Amino acid sequence: MQININPKTLTVAKKWVSPTVLEVSLVIAEITKRYKLTDSELPLLIGMSDRTIRRWKNKVDENPSAESTIPYSEWCKLILLATDEMIFGGILDCDVSLIPSHIITNAANFKGVTKADMMKFIGKTSITKLTRINLAKIFKWNSVYLGRVISQDSVTFSTVAMILILCGIPKEKVFYV
Repeated sequence: MQININPKTLTVAKKWVSPTVLEVSLVIAEITKRYKLTDSELPLLIGMSDRTIRRWKNKVDENPSAESTIPYSEWCKLILLATDEMIFGGILDCDVSLIPSHIITNAANFKGVTKADMMKFIGKTSITKLTRINLAKIFKWNSVYLGRVISQDSVTFSTVAMILILCGIPKEKVFYV
């Protein structure tokens, strides 16, 4: 990627500084160029709505240095797609053969996951060997909220995608790139 991004936005969660709306816009432009996507295809790739993506780069023309509202985990996803860099700290030593095949899918084919599916990734004897709190820290997720969406079987594709990437599933299997 040949764009100027603040290095403090390209680091692990505990040291992360939110990118500006201009930086988000530039990274999105790099992704659309890299994968030859239209603006309407990007939301399908990353599993987010067009409206959400617009919010992340809101007022880029008026105030390009304004801080973006993009969450850390979504920034990690964009940086991975734009540069192949894993700013969240890298892949865990996971036995990917233990991941149920129906979970490894892209946004267009995502049918949701159950609490039982998600619990395969959470706990000291799980695939990740991480507690819910430690998993949440990696991506700056609220651990209480993560627990609630897991118990309600309402985990989003975006959350599952980042856990899969963390476990070493290639981005080409998670995003249809």
